[in-house]
Amino acid sequence: MKAPEGKQAANIRVGAFIRGARVSKGYSLNDFERLTGYSFSYLGSVERGRFSGASEACLSKIADALSLDRCELYCMAHRMPARVARLLFESPELMKKLYDAASKIRGLK
Repeated sequence: MKAPEGKQAANIRVGAFIRGARVSKGYSLNDFERLTGYSFSYLGSVERGRFSGASEACLSKIADALSLDRCELYCMAHRMPARVARLLFESPELMKKLYDAASKIRGLK
């Protein structure tokens, strides 16, 4: 099983992924700014992995602007959408089912 990745390493990996997606679409940071509504300086810092405070809304806008899968981006960034967290915390049965399924997939006990 793969060891958990540190938050800073995850941020750098996510930033590089976002930059790669932006560049592959031919978007400049100015284009990206127009698409997301975030400043190009902020987006540049996200791409450099300096975005520990990036909100769920920010990641969603980035994913949408680049036609990326939101869930994939959330996972890469080690973030859980608030509505998913609420569902899990409000339903111990659902949490147990998810845990059991994850345990079977990952071979956990």
